[in-house]
This record gives sequence, C-alpha cells and structure tokens, in this order.
Amino acid sequence: MTLADGSGAVITLCDERASELARYMASRKTCNAGTMVVARAFKTARGVEVRSGSLDFPDEATFSARYPTILAAREQDIRDKEELAALDVELTRLADLSKSAAGVNDTWRGLAKTLSSHAAALRRSAQFRQLLAAKDDAFVAAFKELGKAKVAALKGKVPAPDANGLLQRARTRAYADVTADGAVEIGARTRASRIDLSGPLPRAMSAYLEAMKAAKPRKLDKNAVKLARSSGVAAAAICGAAEKKLQESKGALISCNFGLETCDDGKTASLIKALDEALTSAESAYHDLDLARTGGAADEAEDLGKSAEAYGCREPWW
Repeated sequence: MTLADGSGAVITLCDERASELARYMASRKTCNAGTMVVARAFKTARGVEVRSGSLDFPDEATFSARYPTILAAREQDIRDKEELAALDVELTRLADLSKSAAGVNDTWRGLAKTLSSHAAALRRSAQFRQLLAAKDDAFVAAFKELGKAKVAALKGKVPAPDANGLLQRARTRAYADVTADGAVEIGARTRASRIDLSGPLPRAMSAYLEAMKAAKPRKLDKNAVKLARSSGVAAAAICGAAEKKLQESKGALISCNFGLETCDDGKTASLIKALDEALTSAESAYHDLDLARTGGAADEAEDLGKSAEAYGCREPWW
C-alpha cells in the first residue's frame, strides 16, 4: 500500500501482506502487539535510498499517535467516512435521548464521551462540525442543564482562580471542566475541553450561557495572579521541552527502525518509551498552560502565549 505522502509503502502488517486497501485497514483495527514493515525513501549522502523498516504496532491508537503520517493513500478519506457514520449514530442516539425530561442530563453527560472520542476530527474537519451543527436544536435543553451543573460546581469554597478559569473557558468551550464520564470537575483534562462549540452549536451554547449568568467572576489577589503566571510559564517550558523531545525521539527511532543507525533492542525500547512519555507530557503541560491563562493569569494570557511560542509549545495535534 503506497503511503499517502508518497514517501514509500506499507509492505506487511501483523505478518499479512498489505496488498489490498480494505484488508490492510481491517488489519490496522485488529493488529495488536505486532509489527508494520514499511519501505521508505531517504535522502543520504549517496543520493536517495529506499530502505525497509519494522515498526512496533502495539495497537491502532498507540501507533497512530507515534506515527500520524504513516497512512496509506486514501486511508484518511475512508477513516473519515467510517468515523462520520459512527458519530452520526451516536449524535442521533443522544438527540433522541434529549427528547424526554428524564434523558436530558444523560444527553449532556453522554456528549462528553462522544466529543472526546471525536475531538481530533471535529477540530480538523468541517464535515464533522456540520454533522454536530445539525443537532443544535436537539441539544438546547441538555446544554441548559450543563450550564446549571457548572454553576452548582462553583458553590462552596472554590478558589477564585479556579472559579474564574471555569467561567472564562465556559464562554466558548462547554466541555472544558467536564470529565469524559460527564462529571463537572474544575480543571478536568479531556480532548473535548479544547473544542470551541460556539460555531457549530449556537442555540445550545446560548441556552448554556444563559443558565450560567448567575455565576460571577471573583476578585483575584496579587499573589494568586503571580502564582498562576509562574505556573503558566513553567507549563509552557515543560510543553516545549516535551515537544522537542518528541521530535528528537521520533527521528532517532526512525533512524533505528530503517537501519540508518545501528541500534540494539534496548536503545529502541528506550526511544519508544521516551516518545510515549513526551506525547503525554506535552499534552498535560499544554493543558496546565491553558488553565493558567484562562484562570488566575487571564489578564496576562497574551504574554503567556508569547512564552509558549518562545519555548516551542503548541497545542497538541494528536
């Protein structure tokens, strides 16, 4: 199977020849603890060389995170078609659930998992956002209840930076501060937390924000602002270092896998571990940065953005 970027081809996956697209894609879904053998062209001092390499394939999700560009030609289009169909089924189920008063709360809680599962596609593709937009009216009542749940979460002894952060993020990101299981939790980290829903769901978001009007920002003391700024800068530095480590580990691993460098099993395992840890660290640190610049350091968000840029920290794409 020719790679989508034209740099080479997949030869085998889990010991099966990658000679037909449907079979290859089925193997990607079922292959576990296997290997993918890929042929790729590399520019060397002697010119262009084609080399074969064996890449660990623990499972589809892990492999895609490590090697997002290793996709067969037309594979992304087929993946999108399948994911669109799956998302349509799930959104329709949740929209039907929201028709009854008893199902409204289950609707917004269920959406937390659905949006997290499809976050990358929703952020990347207008098709996915249009599918979500078609359910705007159906989700109005559910989003109203989500707004009420966030207001309830602010009652009691909630630190001012946390309270203000929830309100700031809530303006456009209804599923910020909501766990994947649908519980309101200030600072919760999910992929749905970064999705701006004001575009695809204007009516639902309007009902949600109306329900949140009762919650007001709190006054921040100077120490809280200083601490938040310091935390944000530190998170930006960790994020940037993790993304640098990610690229370095990925490049070194490719060199090992394709024989551009001689590596023993120990070195290869160490690089895989470093790559996986960098993925997790970068995503976690970016989330911490987001909490700082929407919470206690909201007035200094622009400066924190510049710090992130200086450190090479960017929003995770995986």
